[in-house]
Amino acid sequence: MDAEKYTSGKLYRVFEWSFKLIIWNLLSLLIICGFAAIPFVCFFNILDDVAIKDVSFNVVDSVEQVIVTQNNGSITNIGNRKIIGVVEEIIEQDNKIYLYINEYEIKINNSSNIRNIEKAEFINGELILKTYLEEYNLGDIYNSNLDLDSCTINGFQNVLICYENGVFVNYGQKLETKATLSGALVIIGLILALFAFIPCYVTTFMMIKIYAEDGSAQTFVLFFVKLWDNFKALFRLELLIVPLISLMAYGVYSYYYIISGLENPNFFFTIAYNVILISLLCMLLFILNLPMTIGYFRMKTYTILRFTFSMTFRNFLYSLAYVGILLIPLLLCLLNNFFLPVWFLLGLSLPLLLMYLISSKKYHKLVYDFNSYKGNDDIYDLGGNK
Repeated sequence: MDAEKYTSGKLYRVFEWSFKLIIWNLLSLLIICGFAAIPFVCFFNILDDVAIKDVSFNVVDSVEQVIVTQNNGSITNIGNRKIIGVVEEIIEQDNKIYLYINEYEIKINNSSNIRNIEKAEFINGELILKTYLEEYNLGDIYNSNLDLDSCTINGFQNVLICYENGVFVNYGQKLETKATLSGALVIIGLILALFAFIPCYVTTFMMIKIYAEDGSAQTFVLFFVKLWDNFKALFRLELLIVPLISLMAYGVYSYYYIISGLENPNFFFTIAYNVILISLLCMLLFILNLPMTIGYFRMKTYTILRFTFSMTFRNFLYSLAYVGILLIPLLLCLLNNFFLPVWFLLGLSLPLLLMYLISSKKYHKLVYDFNSYKGNDDIYDLGGNK
């Protein structure tokens, strides 16, 4: 077999592209995960430390109490086993019945398909549900063994006690879960991940551009050389946009939480939520267009900011296309777990290759026409410092 003919063939080119895209993708993900590893490891250690280890019942003053033991050895009495007060609210949803008694929430499987419940009350320890036409006696809903595996602390730090008959009792925030520290660690981890993502994202695009245009590129060494160059070129910009994006994301979460908890949200909250959400989306579109700026030009930090924002909205359809290219692989992973390993191999690099193919003609033209704009230093500054 003619080795030279084989190595210059299309099949070899496909394998070469695939190998490089996989390596660059894996390197990027490893670096991003490495930056966020320590905060997230600490976060999961805290979750494991405060998780429920055991649940037992203890009679105190003739009343059966629920005793919860956590993995850290903490033992807490979270309240009565049988919550049988006045039912203040009833909700029917997804074949479940939710009863609200003071600060407690009780979820019951609606196996009898009871509809239009008008009243719920406990009589002699038994739950009676009344509709317009009928009355249903569900008996002692707490007369069941515990389902210890399902007893947990949910995302709102509420203690959920579950019985084998499908009854869940939400006792509220009765345990020390170090929620503030856990939340801070998650935020720090996400900030560090974003801080690492931007130069990795740009570097992968740059490696694709070099290989596509020059026909060859070192797979490993050149990647780290360019990564270091991009980090030096972008770290001032990252010190500006990463905290800004983090504050915007926190603002969107906070206002959404406030608005969703109000029946008639304040007009100011709604306007603030929409403004911050749109601003956050604009910043994300800016990041998607950043590789093209760094890949084709050398600019000062302020010029990178202005030029990239300009290109983001001057070519808004391109920006939307970039969003679709990046989101489609993620959506496929959500629809079918089969695509998850594929995403880890090509989830960033393959979309970036498509983005390069879409944008290359336009940016090559900008580079070619640069001399006609040379006097406008506010837009282009190829000779500027990193």
